[in-house]
Amino acid sequence: MSTVTQLPNETLHAIFEHLSPASLAAVLRASRRFHLVAERILYANIVIVESLHHRAPTPVHTATCANTLLARPHLAEAVRRLSVRWQTDSGPREPFVAAAGPVLDVLHRALQTLVHLEQLDLALGLAGGTLDARVVLAGCTFPTLRTFALSGVGRGSLSPKLYQAASSFEEAEAPGAPVARFLAATPSIEQLRLLDCYETLDLPLHALPHLSTFRGSAIAAATVLPGRPVQLLGLVGHEFITERDLQRIARTSVPIRYLDLSMMSVTPILLRDISRHLGAVVEVLKRTSRDAGRDKPRSSVPGPAQTSQTMHMYTRHRHIRTDTNSVI
Repeated sequence: MSTVTQLPNETLHAIFEHLSPASLAAVLRASRRFHLVAERILYANIVIVESLHHRAPTPVHTATCANTLLARPHLAEAVRRLSVRWQTDSGPREPFVAAAGPVLDVLHRALQTLVHLEQLDLALGLAGGTLDARVVLAGCTFPTLRTFALSGVGRGSLSPKLYQAASSFEEAEAPGAPVARFLAATPSIEQLRLLDCYETLDLPLHALPHLSTFRGSAIAAATVLPGRPVQLLGLVGHEFITERDLQRIARTSVPIRYLDLSMMSVTPILLRDISRHLGAVVEVLKRTSRDAGRDKPRSSVPGPAQTSQTMHMYTRHRHIRTDTNSVI
């Protein structure tokens, strides 16, 4: 018997956890004992990135992974992080929705078994289609989930009128209800990212008591942040942010320490409104921008001179990031 095979499982685990997924797959085939140790490491962190094209719209790798988890139930307790990201061609969503439907059904059933999940990132690239969050989240329970990100389902940034015309069914509940229901049932979430949710989220007062980070639209933030201990806020989108939404955003239970505006168009008016409504809860401004003094700013973004006139208003902000070259 070789020295390696006599090593305790803890030592093997310490060695194997530094291997790449491809190397772990090779180790799995080396011996039964190696298989048992390496398998748990391999499935602890699942990352799937697929490019879906009109000529090949089916997410094959996602289907394979989900079917494996269902066929081998013992793997479910090992999974701590799951990231599924689909990159789809532009154009109508329905061909992709039709191809993804059976796969989403299998993925949904697999998700229901992952009760030890700590991080879940679903970016499905199907925004504007007829699917909503129910296809993947209905009935799922994650008691230890700390980080949750969802995008690519529902209407996304498509206008409500156009989305209703494109949808083949009528909603029996508010568009944001499936996501809100999931969030209300998952109090452990600390970091939340909803990059293309432009709906209000009707949450109970007791929901998300540990939420510290939120990234999403101002519309969603205005209904998520009030009464919650969010210290980092990242706003996204190109829609006008109303003063009413800013007033609600300012009602966090602790001061917002970091405001990230790098994923949206920034204007002097927006900076003025932020200083007006968030000045009491945020403390010092630090501007981080690649174009400050180097690149010519875009027409929709204030130039250095314009911005500096607004910056003096921020005497009590801790950190606001406005990378004006970065938009969604």
